[in-house]
Amino acid sequence: MLLFYDKEMIELMDIALDLLPQRLGELEEGFEEENWKKVHLSAHAAKGVSRLVGIPVYQDLAELDRKSREEAPDPEELFNI
Repeated sequence: MLLFYDKEMIELMDIALDLLPQRLGELEEGFEEENWKKVHLSAHAAKGVSRLVGIPVYQDLAELDRKSREEAPDPEELFNI
């Protein structure tokens, strides 16, 4: 079965693929800085981008998003996702 995408969908996926490395870089910075708000926002943004383009890390990013929103998360717990 062939899938046909219109031009707008292809452009949207192209933008998403460009954004994913940026979001993951921000996520890494958040961990390095132990800035859990930044981790949350980056995981949340990367989650949407990865889901749009079908990269199967959506569940892991959703879990990271959830855990980083908790008060005073244990950094070790976040790294075990």
